[in-house]
Amino acid sequence: MTKWKFDPVHSSAEFSVRHLGISWVRGRFTDVSGNAEFEPDNMEKSSWHAQIEAKSIWTGNDMRDNHLRSKDFFDAENNPKITFESTNIEKAENGKFKITGDLTMRGVTKQVTLDVEYLGVHEIPSADGKASTTKAGFSAKTTVNRHDFEINWDAPAGNGVTTVGGEVDITINIEATKE
Repeated sequence: MTKWKFDPVHSSAEFSVRHLGISWVRGRFTDVSGNAEFEPDNMEKSSWHAQIEAKSIWTGNDMRDNHLRSKDFFDAENNPKITFESTNIEKAENGKFKITGDLTMRGVTKQVTLDVEYLGVHEIPSADGKASTTKAGFSAKTTVNRHDFEINWDAPAGNGVTTVGGEVDITINIEATKE
């Protein structure tokens, strides 16, 4: 198997969650790293490891970001890393595949399945005469319930509405460099 390292400048972990049941709040984590072992023509035999720094959460609002880093949500001081370790990979339709693995947030580990699209591989020639670089791209999506990870803070917003929705849509975009 070929080893690949995530390019942190061109990889991202993004999320969206309902606010007051009427709008979406979107955000991202700005510190994403990881590695994989795979062959593009044999993804079922691959393995994946990803790590996100919880304190790197960014929604565009400092007050909200600090609240999300607090014990009410990610408790980033005591749980600095969000991790994913693959346990099974299966082929899906149209060249896509499913990666099942252990997602750990806030010290709680749950099995999740990512729907993954392989975006291809490309050899990048060097402009300065050095060796070329090979890059591969992936986009993965899943939905998790934040309560499963003991991220339970909420505030009533009237008429049975909660401030923060339970379901969180996650999109992970990976650009990996062949080692």
